[in-house]
Amino acid sequence: MISIQINSLRSLMTPLLTGDTFYSFLLEKARICVGCTFEIDGHVNAPFYEGSGNLPEYDLQEWKDLQNTCYQLIKGKQTPTSFNFTLHLKPEKAHEMLEKEYPEIADGGAGELLRALILNIYYDGTRTTVTTSTSYKTFVPDKTIDQIWDRAATRFLGLKGVSFEIM
Repeated sequence: MISIQINSLRSLMTPLLTGDTFYSFLLEKARICVGCTFEIDGHVNAPFYEGSGNLPEYDLQEWKDLQNTCYQLIKGKQTPTSFNFTLHLKPEKAHEMLEKEYPEIADGGAGELLRALILNIYYDGTRTTVTTSTSYKTFVPDKTIDQIWDRAATRFLGLKGVSFEIM
């Protein structure tokens, strides 16, 4: 797990809220504090989709499906007093990345125990921080996947033009 200090809020928010930059992610939760506080639980409500034949592919909503809602809550002349987004890399993207960076993963091991690779984006009114984290189904003493995710997340942010420093 690493903590990343974002130097320019705009450099992160523009790709997050517009375009397809973060479409490889699912939204676990969002909290946006403007004139009032809005909370979004990204867990799919399966009964809502019963009988429609349109049950989403994932247990969490895709970022692309909630991106505009979040954008509409944030846009305006005043900056929110705070916000928090918890995003999970889509499972197939996580597996693809890990297979490329850590070929031994194909043989099972820690990769089979992985639950999620997570980006937590937090703005407290003055500064923006992104933290990486890894969620497992059980305790895993090997930190190789965590380190791979830390490197991949910083590489991703850098390639997208986000200005940051690792804290």
